[in-house]
Amino acid sequence: MPLNVARCIAELAEAEKHREYPDVMSTTALLTERQTTHGDFSDNAKHGQALREYYRTSPNWAGMNPVHREALDQIAGKLSRILSGQATHDDHWKDVAGYATLALQACDKP
Repeated sequence: MPLNVARCIAELAEAEKHREYPDVMSTTALLTERQTTHGDFSDNAKHGQALREYYRTSPNWAGMNPVHREALDQIAGKLSRILSGQATHDDHWKDVAGYATLALQACDKP
């Protein structure tokens, strides 16, 4: 199945419409809310950067296509949220599955 980036973006945008947010949310309120599910941003940055650096030490990294590398980078961010925040927050796991699915679709590409 070929990767259809436009369709994936449209599906993500549609899903985002159905998230429930207060009508008006300040940046501070949003950051406070996210810290409860995502954990401390400094912890996320530390864990996410460590994972990304580790990926790049792999002998296969340079030969991977950009979709696979980006999927791994995005998954690193989601894993850092799981490690730093609420591991039971299902959006983290759905996002990991979504990025893995996009990477899987890219396997059909040369």
